[in-house]
Amino acid sequence: DDPMSGVIPLVPYPFQLYYWDAQIRAFRTRGPKGDVVVVKSRQMGMSNMACAIFSHSWMVRKTFQGRLLSRKEDLVDESNNPDSLFWKIKLQLQAQPKWVLQHFAPGFDWRYDYMLASLTNPASKNHLAGESTNATAGRGGAASAVLLDEFAFMRGGGGLWTATRAATRHRIAISTVSLEYGPHFYDLVNAEEPERATVLSFPYYLHPFQVENWLELERERESEAGNQQEVLMNF
Repeated sequence: DDPMSGVIPLVPYPFQLYYWDAQIRAFRTRGPKGDVVVVKSRQMGMSNMACAIFSHSWMVRKTFQGRLLSRKEDLVDESNNPDSLFWKIKLQLQAQPKWVLQHFAPGFDWRYDYMLASLTNPASKNHLAGESTNATAGRGGAASAVLLDEFAFMRGGGGLWTATRAATRHRIAISTVSLEYGPHFYDLVNAEEPERATVLSFPYYLHPFQVENWLELERERESEAGNQQEVLMNF
């Protein structure tokens, strides 16, 4: 009965739908524009949208092999961590009516088709796999798409971006801005044509709840340097 509890439908904001459309278009594109770089303010829900695209593709596409990378193992798949990528995907699948999942993944059984950081569609053999950014990350088999979440905070991010090129035509780097672990995210955002990926920018003011008063409150809670980086997307 508590309106603030339980699972609510994912109803995207317009800027999130813009990302969805741009990502689907990139999936149909070869070359540098098939890669997507998302630079964002915090609390914009872009990682959640990327997970929704991966779970949707896992269900409905004839062939889809998705790989999800994050900077730490517990941000890939941890049962009690809502920030982990597979926690988001599992919630999105479990919250649907059972007939929807059974229609697109006939015979799916959580006991057999889900393991730690591994999700298989028994009908289509579509598969989602997750890994942290260890020394061999990104060097596995071919994938339809590879998600690199919090890319600016990945150590050796430049090497990861290069390593995943051979594995997929579609790399997705999502992050708030930072130079703490190197300039790899900055370099992607500011690359020149024709090597430049599809770069999407999502500043805080696109969110309908994050208006000027919200920014002032954030400035009271955080240092100016923190706000410049996390909110105003200033490298």
